[in-house]
Amino acid sequence: KDGPLRMKYIIENNKELQDQTIDMVKKDIISQWLMGDELKQDQFNFLYEVIKIIYDSALRDKLISRDPVIIDYVIPNLTALKSLMVIRNI
Repeated sequence: KDGPLRMKYIIENNKELQDQTIDMVKKDIISQWLMGDELKQDQFNFLYEVIKIIYDSALRDKLISRDPVIIDYVIPNLTALKSLMVIRNI
């Protein structure tokens, strides 16, 4: 009578709506955890900038193929260098 937007649902009796609501809440919790707080976002941006330097260089193919030298040596050393550069600019 009042239209679909003003209908009442008894969620216990509507299994499909109940499952979709539970699924939505679970996905929302995961997305909030992934987004994190400001510190986690700042750390993610910092690491993104480090990896972008490698990606924009001649080492792109080795980075994409997950070369152990890039993963174990280049990324940690470049991260340390970039963090020292950030500290020096403060």
